[in-house]
Amino acid sequence: MPLSYEDPIDTIINIHNPPEGVYPIGFKLYYTDETVYTGIDNLVEAWEAAPNTGIQVLVIYESSTSATGYHTRHMMHGLDYYSYDGDTFYASNDSRATPGTILYGEWTTDEQFEELRQRAFNNYDL
Repeated sequence: MPLSYEDPIDTIINIHNPPEGVYPIGFKLYYTDETVYTGIDNLVEAWEAAPNTGIQVLVIYESSTSATGYHTRHMMHGLDYYSYDGDTFYASNDSRATPGTILYGEWTTDEQFEELRQRAFNNYDL
């Protein structure tokens, strides 16, 4: 039986699609080698210029702010494929479910993954 994009059992897709009036203002990619790439301004160009392999965590910053006064953030992590099509960020373990320019996740140890995830979680600044 072929995969169906409508069936969440067959394909798991994490999609960042903000509410109307809220839009992404930037993103950060955390890599296995502990580098961090920040994309702001023209997000499509920034995404296409990012190193394309070794992603551990993607953090998306929105135009809206939380009660703390920081920009609302969304994290995607632990997946094989990350993409951005100019409107929406996607992350999945199925490359067919990620439109736009695809960047690639990478396996690492649990310890390193958790360290990078915590680093991303604790960094509010874009």
